[in-house]
Amino acid sequence: MSDSFEKKVICIFVSSTFIDMEVERDIINNVILNQLREDFAEMNTDIHFIDLRWGINTIDVADTFKRNEKILKVCISEIERCNPYFIGLFGKRYGWTPDNELLYSCILKDDMERCKRFFSNDDISVTALETYYALIKKDFEIDKCFICQRDENVYSRIPSEIRDNYIDTEHKQEIDNFQKRIISYFESQNKSSHLISYGGEWDKLRFKPEESFYEQLYQGLHNAIAKDLNRELSFKNEVERENYYQNVFIERTSRDTIVREQEIRMIETSLDQEESGKILLHAASGQGKSTVLCQLYDRLRGFGKYEGIFYSAAASIKSGSMINLIESFAYRLAVLLGKEYETIEKKYDNRFSTTDFWDYTSLIGKGGTATYHLKETMSYDQQILTRLLKYVSEYRTRFDKQLVFLIDAYDRFEYSSLLHSLEWLNALDVSVIMTTLSEIADSDDFLPQYRKIALPGFTKEEAMQFIKINSNGKELHNNVLHTILDIKDYEGHYAYASPLWLKLIVHVLTSLDITDFHNIAGRTESDKEERIHNYMQDLINQVPTQPGEALLYFINKCETYIGRAFSAEVLQLLAFSEYGLREQDLEKL
Repeated sequence: MSDSFEKKVICIFVSSTFIDMEVERDIINNVILNQLREDFAEMNTDIHFIDLRWGINTIDVADTFKRNEKILKVCISEIERCNPYFIGLFGKRYGWTPDNELLYSCILKDDMERCKRFFSNDDISVTALETYYALIKKDFEIDKCFICQRDENVYSRIPSEIRDNYIDTEHKQEIDNFQKRIISYFESQNKSSHLISYGGEWDKLRFKPEESFYEQLYQGLHNAIAKDLNRELSFKNEVERENYYQNVFIERTSRDTIVREQEIRMIETSLDQEESGKILLHAASGQGKSTVLCQLYDRLRGFGKYEGIFYSAAASIKSGSMINLIESFAYRLAVLLGKEYETIEKKYDNRFSTTDFWDYTSLIGKGGTATYHLKETMSYDQQILTRLLKYVSEYRTRFDKQLVFLIDAYDRFEYSSLLHSLEWLNALDVSVIMTTLSEIADSDDFLPQYRKIALPGFTKEEAMQFIKINSNGKELHNNVLHTILDIKDYEGHYAYASPLWLKLIVHVLTSLDITDFHNIAGRTESDKEERIHNYMQDLINQVPTQPGEALLYFINKCETYIGRAFSAEVLQLLAFSEYGLREQDLEKL
């Protein structure tokens, strides 16, 4: 099979009125999204839901018409970006109804005329228009569109004090007409399975949908995406599987980030100047070491005087084995040499002892031709290392390029004699660029033959680019942006220098849920957007500036929602698994 599937980004537009559908939107963003991303992670597919409860910055637009025009244009452009994926949530509210002048200023006349065949002479709300507009697009595919409607009996039990938040009596006829037209259209296309009806209960003053809402919508989206991708994983052997995971890791690590051009050029210059060809790139956790190494690999692969081969200990659950790294390098060289890679039977009863290993690496370092031939008396480790040595020698004979082994996350490898000495790398006579934590690299006796380079953090310009890329199409107000960029840690360094801290902050802001919006509604600012922006600034100022401390902060926040005991149990389960547990694993446990 190919090294990895071509990257695909799937965006799904979520349409509804806001205040009455907050719980459903949270389930979509916090539960269904995570499950779908887990389902298709190995397919090199990135999935996003477009939720416009915030993210259209209009507070600085004084003119009311232009302000509304910007909102409507963003809605339309996001539907087009997500096409053909669309979710409509139907309740008993109609939403904002703009006038015709505004509608025709934002939507092409022909598109408006096509929309009118649905809504006739009714006043059209933005929520209804979103659904109509999605249906009339030329490349619309009804198989990727889902309509979710609450059962009528839900509203008979609604608490009286929140009734007005859920039921719009003024536009009852328009709501009924709109929903009947859409449902009839789906039924006429024999797509009743894409109409999801669900009930629920009222938990105090909040609606709680029944499980069928999540189950049906998740399964429908999963099937639609799987059919769209039409991808299946099949591997001849475990080496090919590991190579695939390495390539997916490179794709995912390079996604939603910026190119660290200055840092890459610095490493390339060091590679040219360093006689030993050995470089150790180090930084604190979350500083972007893996990202830079992946970007450097893309730069070196197949161009110029270098040929890069990449391996990360963090790519899969088995990637922390140093012998798997060696075999992966041998596999990649076999591909470059046009060879069919044949796996070697593992003989676990005949492994290297530490003494044997040192003797063997000393032997192959002498370059004796006898060491190029596999022997049945050799252990599995010896055979793999011998094969790698042979392939490196063949490559250097056939190609006028210097091999560069890029090894990511030294600190994540399982301890072994192969890891402890790294003498086998010297015996291969290849250039090496390796990443690890600064606390390891700072030791004077750790790999003294390597040139050690400290990776700097983000600059202000890089941080601004990173925020824009990771905001999922949402527009942060300048005041919110300045708050992020002005925060310093206790040593006086800007917090944005850490890509991990910055990603945590952006994730917090783009993941506001029903609790956040209830807190926002309780603020005293007169303008709704101002309330959102000020609330965001308060959130940012509460998060500690160190990634580790920020993690503890979020754990404590979780405890306030789900309880300390349950949080502790989940964390204990995660601690047992170095690479984490899937949600379905946690459910079973």
